[in-house]
Order: sequence, then structure tokens, then C-alpha cells
Amino acid sequence: MKVSENVLAVLLEDAEIDERAARWDYSGRGMYGRTCFGFTGNVRTLAAFFTQLGFAAGQKVAEDGSRCDELETLIDVLAGELTTDSMGLDTIFYFPRVEVIREEG
Repeated sequence: MKVSENVLAVLLEDAEIDERAARWDYSGRGMYGRTCFGFTGNVRTLAAFFTQLGFAAGQKVAEDGSRCDELETLIDVLAGELTTDSMGLDTIFYFPRVEVIREEG
């Protein structure tokens, strides 16, 4: 699945996850040099991220009365692709099969 870097950055910000926690080019176990999006933190950080993603999907439904299939799909994909590595005191949560689209400018 392709996801805008801006969408992920806003989700991190709204979940009050420090922008320094974001990793836009993490290469984890078994990725063989490929990179992906991830962020560092703990279980509370992960819960805040998914809570904010669910809230964003709910807001979209509330605003125009329609379902937001894109955000619902994103929730399913991120949850299904979640992988972790230990980073000492923190954990990195990363998503190997989610392609981040970077906007220029």
C-alpha cells in the first residue's frame, strides 16, 4: 500500500509522537537493504498512533457521512504489517510493505 509521508507525519503529530521518533528510511530484519517507515517508542506510543489513526477515520465518517475506506484499509495494512526491532531502551515499530510517497517541496 502507498501512503503519503504527509499523512503519516500528521498522524504522528496528532498522536503527540515527537517528529524525531519517525524513521522514513528504516531497513529492518529481512529487508535486504529496502527501507520503510517506522517510529521509535514504547507500547504506549504504538497505542497512541493507532488510536489517532482510528480517530482520523472516525472524523472522516462524521464529517461527510461516508465511510473512509482508505483510512480503514490503512489501519488494516499497518496492523497486519507491524514489525518490531529492539533499539535498546525503545522499540522501533516499522511497516516493511508500506510504501511512503514523499511529496516534493
